[in-house]
Amino acid sequence: MPSDARAYGWDIKDGAFDWSIFSGHLTKELDRLEDIYRGLLKNSGVETFDQRARIVDPHTIELADGTRKSAKHILIATGGRPVRPEVPGAQCGIVSDDIFHLETLPKSVLIIGGGFIACEFACILHGLGVEVTQYYRGAQILRGFDDEARGLIADSMRERGINLHTGTNIAEARPAAEAQGDGMIAPVEAAHTGGPWEKSVDGPVWVKATNGQAEVFDQVLFATGRRPNTDDMGLEEVGVTLGRGGQVLVDGYSQTNIPSIFAIGDVT
Repeated sequence: MPSDARAYGWDIKDGAFDWSIFSGHLTKELDRLEDIYRGLLKNSGVETFDQRARIVDPHTIELADGTRKSAKHILIATGGRPVRPEVPGAQCGIVSDDIFHLETLPKSVLIIGGGFIACEFACILHGLGVEVTQYYRGAQILRGFDDEARGLIADSMRERGINLHTGTNIAEARPAAEAQGDGMIAPVEAAHTGGPWEKSVDGPVWVKATNGQAEVFDQVLFATGRRPNTDDMGLEEVGVTLGRGGQVLVDGYSQTNIPSIFAIGDVT
């Protein structure tokens, strides 16, 4: 940091952060990394197909163009995707996959969620100068982590200026332009979870919290969980057992109930 450098005698000035420059370099870096990984696969003799695929039997997959490939084992590593909660107006917000595709850095953001993704983005965006508010419905953020660490992190986030509200959730959202001055607006239909949603409105978002408070934010970011990418893959037809959340169930060796099919990563 410039302040740390100045403490050791460096004549360094504070500079402004330019989101457009950052976004351009981010895209270039991702492209560079993808080229490297594709090269590593090619040099290792791995054949790749940029198509969707479905499993048709314990040893065979079918590509979107009808081509079939067979192997002794099949490994599923399709990851997961963020989902929006079932609240009225959820389509007004974005998810973690969208944040680095924003054309401009918002001046204010409401983050819904209390897991590590929500807390990471709260700290990152605050560090970039965004006014950050975070709602989490539970009593303390980072459920599942060490209790003392959870408290220390929450205290540190608040001390840094993040407006963290626990025991609070979003009740509904609406484009700010549609909100009435008295806060009473027409009801909107709830969004579905797990679908390929995109933010359907531009501009600030009016949000009402479960505590009755209403505010307007430039962006609303939902970090309320992820769903495994197991839809329309033929898994259930082949007999692979899925959990209640759609995840592939595996044993300690990442093996499914079908001996030739394995799964790793967020899909589990």
